[in-house]
Amino acid sequence: MDMREAMEGEARTHVEDEAVTWFVLLRDEAATAEDRARFAAWLNADLRHRQAWREVERLWGGLDALRPRDAAVVPVAGGRGNAASRRRADSRKRLAAIAATLFLIVAAAGLWASLPTGFAAGLLADHRTTTAEQRTIALPDGSTIVIGASSALSLAFEGAPRRVTLHRGEAYFAVVPDPARPFAVAAGDGTITVLGTEFDVKRSGGRTRVAVASGIVEVSAGRAAPLRLEAGQGARFGTRGVQRISRLDVADIGFWRDGRLIFHGAPLAEVLRDLERYRTGRIVVTDEAIAALPVTGVFDTGHTDAALDTIARTLPVRLVRLTDLLVLIRPAD
Repeated sequence: MDMREAMEGEARTHVEDEAVTWFVLLRDEAATAEDRARFAAWLNADLRHRQAWREVERLWGGLDALRPRDAAVVPVAGGRGNAASRRRADSRKRLAAIAATLFLIVAAAGLWASLPTGFAAGLLADHRTTTAEQRTIALPDGSTIVIGASSALSLAFEGAPRRVTLHRGEAYFAVVPDPARPFAVAAGDGTITVLGTEFDVKRSGGRTRVAVASGIVEVSAGRAAPLRLEAGQGARFGTRGVQRISRLDVADIGFWRDGRLIFHGAPLAEVLRDLERYRTGRIVVTDEAIAALPVTGVFDTGHTDAALDTIARTLPVRLVRLTDLLVLIRPAD
């Protein structure tokens, strides 16, 4: 799969997520005229939106035989309770069933090319971690790698340079110096090369970020000149080349190894992608207008629900927990 195909696959996945989200929201009895108007604007904005919407409708239409069981309403104890409360509870149960069923079906029916970037290669990686899992591996040269949650990498140590490929997720590297055999990490659209140092590499949202805790690294991406980074410095790179980022606190680099995620003005979408690696299911932003909202905070990787609650209290957003596997992030009303 080349770079262009990978980007197209990621875009298709995003559009499919949006279509499922709109389908679930519009079946809610509380959906407003404004919701329907925003949906109409989304639908007409792009041919891919209409195609994804038709596919969701087709999938749901094919589940008619399952619908009575999957969307069954559990009776409320004390049948003389408030009718409006029972209707709201029934609606939430139906929406949960719809959401869970659709996401399972869309996931099963999706083409291989529509899987997230790095997913296919990650299946064949030498080392993989699952949700919320962290693993340390010792390399033949004495170097070590701490692999973050939902991550995958491969090794090629037979010759020079020593090479690691980070297919997805995040990893922290502590490299033993060997001038005769430089250490190279390939990630996304670039390569990080070092002699001996400690640094963190994370792939997220089609871009890669590197942060240096000690020593010196060189980052190469695209046609841009290589960028030299020292301790406390970092960069992001992707298809548009390398971009230096602001000065970093060395103590914060790789802090996730201690079960904490630290953010300083990070875009909401990036924060949610990181949280997703520590919980089962999906977190979906329903409106691109809130995806870039800045987030600053320290979150416990073992309590992602608390992290989401904190985000909802401090930003103009609202959480909609449809199931244990699906959380929607919407603009606050």
